[in-house]
Amino acid sequence: MKIRVLLTCFIILLTYVSCSKQNDYPELQGPYLGQTQPGRTPEIFAPGIISSGFHEHSFPAFSPDGKEIVWTRGFMSNYRFKFPVFTLYIKVTSHGWSQPDDAPFAYLTGSAEASFSPDGNRVYFSASHSIDPDDSGRNDLNIWMVEREGMKWSVPKPLSTLINTAHTEMQPTVTRQYTLYYVGHFEGGKNNYGIYRSEIHQGHYTKPELLPPSINSGFADWTPFIDPDEQYILFSSSRPGGYGSGDLYISFRNPDGSWTEAINFGPNINEDNNERYPYVSPDGKFLFFVSDKVSDNLLSGMTYSYEEMEKFYFNPGNGFSDVYWLDSKIIEELKLKR
Repeated sequence: MKIRVLLTCFIILLTYVSCSKQNDYPELQGPYLGQTQPGRTPEIFAPGIISSGFHEHSFPAFSPDGKEIVWTRGFMSNYRFKFPVFTLYIKVTSHGWSQPDDAPFAYLTGSAEASFSPDGNRVYFSASHSIDPDDSGRNDLNIWMVEREGMKWSVPKPLSTLINTAHTEMQPTVTRQYTLYYVGHFEGGKNNYGIYRSEIHQGHYTKPELLPPSINSGFADWTPFIDPDEQYILFSSSRPGGYGSGDLYISFRNPDGSWTEAINFGPNINEDNNERYPYVSPDGKFLFFVSDKVSDNLLSGMTYSYEEMEKFYFNPGNGFSDVYWLDSKIIEELKLKR
């Protein structure tokens, strides 16, 4: 019965995506898909293109030149079942931005949460521990990497066993020196997750270090984003004192390598929702994050027709998680408060 439900949902998803692609796709020109740039209030990013009626399951990672975007989309936010996820890719062409399509490197089982290295030559992402789709002996995720080879990407390579263990490793981002930050196994943490750091030495990642209690609180601390110059780290946490089930926090790195106490981003960003997957655009101008916030229209108490409700269901703001963006000046303001 469960398999039948999953197959039905999967067919519905494919049918909807196929029908969407057949519709007239908007002509998108300019930086950030030609979207009107936000101010200090979070706004849904690229509704109907990046943010959809489905479950956006990562930040939109931009290449350094801003001409490529990769992100993960899933089928609703239901974690009881293993609904499929898709790592999508969109780029600038001679005719403007392309339609979203499968990322060319993300063909491994469970490929998700991709991010570019700051030089744009690598993409790191999480996926099944094995490149063999028939290898179902384990169910954990590992971190993989591809390198740019001209106009193509290399075959995905898993990181070493110092990083990839018998447990789950996921949500990678890297600095300009390729220092890796990610979520790995932390015994005693919420869901046994913790945020780790690993430097690269002579082309190989070194033994990872668990970040201190100012970051790993023992609650749900995850979805890290590291500043390319390693000046700060953004992440989501369910620690006490927040505004919702998951809030965005920032910790600044001191000159001696230690980290400040994490600072909550405050109620302008953190509402009574689950905020996660923070990200700063390569030009440093915008802060992105994912939230399961529900549209104010749906919460207004008004009575809608079935046709109107159907539109709400298949569009952003339905509570299945969307990407939001705002001016990144808030980071500098929080830096003054540390």
